[in-house]
Amino acid sequence: LLGDVTNDDTGDTSGRVSDEALYILRQNQVAGEIATYWVPGFSTGALGVAFYSDFYPGVARQNEGILIAYDVAPDILAHELGHLLMRAGHRSFEYDSEGEEVPVPANNLMHGDNTARLREDGQDLTEGQYDRMLSHGARYLS
Repeated sequence: LLGDVTNDDTGDTSGRVSDEALYILRQNQVAGEIATYWVPGFSTGALGVAFYSDFYPGVARQNEGILIAYDVAPDILAHELGHLLMRAGHRSFEYDSEGEEVPVPANNLMHGDNTARLREDGQDLTEGQYDRMLSHGARYLS
């Protein structure tokens, strides 16, 4: 991953995709399928990355996919799949009475700290996350 780009819809930052990652992602030519590729690792220290078109410039919809480093925790694929289906970062999509988004708890699959998520058996999803996956990931879930 090279540099940072801000997503106008979410305010999250994302990296531009390296030529090597684009080459790998372009192996998937089937729209509507999520290809997953295992790689030796990432120079950024990431364990996995979900590449999708509206967050990563240069990734076409038919080439969306997930890259995962070898020998990572068993929940990394599910976590990255959550990013791709929600088309969002580490968000709860739950709001308090004042309209502020509630932080993602450590027992949630989409919590951003891998160590905390594993320690808390982070498998849960919020209702807002389910709804987001159904509405934004529909092309993969139909």
